[in-house]
Amino acid sequence: YTCSLCGLCFAQCFQETQVRKAVMYARRNIAEKGLTPAAFTESAKSISEVGDPSGMPVDRRVSWMKGLRQPSFPRIADVLYWVGCVVATRTPNTAKALVNVMSKAEVDFTLLGEREGCCGYVLLASGLWNEAKDVALRVVKRVKETAARVLVTSCAGCYYTFAKLYPEVLNVEMPCEVVHASQFVCDLIKDGQLGLGELNLKVTYHDPCSLGRHCNVFDEPRNALKAVPNLKLVEMQLSKRRARCCGAGGGLWSFNYPVSVNSAYVRLASDVVPLGVDALTTACPACNVNLRHASVKKSLGIKIYDVTEIIEQAASIVRS
Repeated sequence: YTCSLCGLCFAQCFQETQVRKAVMYARRNIAEKGLTPAAFTESAKSISEVGDPSGMPVDRRVSWMKGLRQPSFPRIADVLYWVGCVVATRTPNTAKALVNVMSKAEVDFTLLGEREGCCGYVLLASGLWNEAKDVALRVVKRVKETAARVLVTSCAGCYYTFAKLYPEVLNVEMPCEVVHASQFVCDLIKDGQLGLGELNLKVTYHDPCSLGRHCNVFDEPRNALKAVPNLKLVEMQLSKRRARCCGAGGGLWSFNYPVSVNSAYVRLASDVVPLGVDALTTACPACNVNLRHASVKKSLGIKIYDVTEIIEQAASIVRS
């Protein structure tokens, strides 16, 4: 359980020796024997009771929506924005940024709000696959009710769960296309639906393991950033498939926080600080939170933003 399931070990050496999958199956065997660590059984209980692995109440989950320009959303829409637990409660500015971007681009979208719940990634990562299957079936039902053609999510973990883990582990298919917010925003820019103003920033991009190594989404977040006039994107020495893990995934943040946050510190101190950038961007709320914690705890002073926040800032400069 001190493995973050990042996949860096096999990505570096043996492409077919997927250690993270072996660990996931081992955790399932442990769960079947009733020996899952309490940190994960508590998360499962919270997901069952309130739809959030950390037990965050529903009213807190939707509090980020207060003050949105669009006070309500339709029941049926072409695009469903799946916010995700961590975005809704830990990185709300990410959610606000994507809503503002989609509104500016005149996208026909909706949200599930209080009905959203959890994707079940924590359950899958901790070996509680039966519980995850129940969650997945409920998610599919709620998504179907929106008649959405596309589900877009800001969470790399949710994207990985819907796109890979549901079909490969649970034999559950999503009823619509699933795209990550960075892919969606990149397409809006490419199709001319979103104009961007100049930002005099020097940034680097941290590849989330769930989005990068696990789902091969490397280019779209970078292309979105490169589309911002005057923004300079600088690559870390260890990036893309070789990117160092921040330590937040696979349940490690809940199971062993000191190990998790130390991984984030190593990523920042070794790979980001030497670049002298104005900010670090990423496309995963768990990475965002853990890297921010490490930056504050170690007094590194590094600003962390989601890619969508940068795009929203650039888009806000352009008048409609």
